[in-house]
Amino acid sequence: TACIRCGWCSDLCPARLNVAALNDAYELNDLEAARRLGAPASVECGICTYVCPARLPLSHRVAQLKRQLERRARDEKDHKP
Repeated sequence: TACIRCGWCSDLCPARLNVAALNDAYELNDLEAARRLGAPASVECGICTYVCPARLPLSHRVAQLKRQLERRARDEKDHKP
């Protein structure tokens, strides 16, 4: 199912993240947007997934974005002279 834009995920996020926008970044594979939206600040508590009426795996998706950003930062660091 698609996000219904209820906003519950963002309203209840202890890190105050815009989880719906992060979900969009996940679906578009837009790591730059995920970075701008603060994905690394996620505490991975799972509240967003728990409250989602569309039953989207939001915490998993945000965690995936967080891991991809961490991996990209490591790769960039390893390739700097």
